[in-house]
Amino acid sequence: MKPKEKHWYALYTKPRWEKKIAGILTEMGIENYCPLNRVEKQWTDRRKVILEPLFRSYVFVKVTDKEKWALK
Repeated sequence: MKPKEKHWYALYTKPRWEKKIAGILTEMGIENYCPLNRVEKQWTDRRKVILEPLFRSYVFVKVTDKEKWALK
């Protein structure tokens, strides 16, 4: 692999932090992918459509080998 070449990696996150981590990575200028799934949840008093991550506890990032160690 070339040092400046970017590759996709799976970044493990705390449970239920996927969207927050994706937002932080976007602010840092790091290309990321967190696919979301529309799910309709029903409680006793209401229904609501929410966005859940497709892969729980994972965010995908495209970084160089040098940048990947800075994400720890």
